[in-house]
This record gives sequence, C-alpha cells and structure tokens, in this order.
Amino acid sequence: MTILRISTYNIHKCVGLDRRRDPERIATVIGEINADVIGLQEVDNRSDGRGESAQMDFLAEKTGYKALPGPTIKHTSGHYGNVLLT
Repeated sequence: MTILRISTYNIHKCVGLDRRRDPERIATVIGEINADVIGLQEVDNRSDGRGESAQMDFLAEKTGYKALPGPTIKHTSGHYGNVLLT
C-alpha cells in the first residue's frame, strides 16, 4: 500500500512564539514534517528590496519542494497568502 502524507502549517509570516522572524527555523520544521504535500498559510512572498520577505521562494529552495502559490492578497511587490509545497 502506498502512503501519502499530507500536512498543513500556518507559518505566521515566519514569526515564531518568540516574535522573531526566522525563515530558516520554518524550513527546518518543514523538513522534520517530511510530508509529501504541505499546505502553508500566512506566507509573505513580497519583495522588500532585501529579499527577506520572499518566503515562498526561500522555503522551496531550502526544503527541495516545488512551491505553488495560492495568493489571498496580491501586491505590486508580490503576494501574501497560501502556498502548496509538493
């Protein structure tokens, strides 16, 4: 039997309970989940000029998943909302 592991994770713009923005920590947790498909919520993929807010692209690169955007808010600098990692 084939097992398909699906997960969901609200990343709160990569801000933890300690109120620090830490995309690296979020990437580590995603790796530990080890799901086949992960639905992320509250992903900020807007460019702030320094590349610090392009969370979808960063998380996809760090985890090896392919990212599919599901924006709930579109900005001229990018989007905010949901992302599906496969």
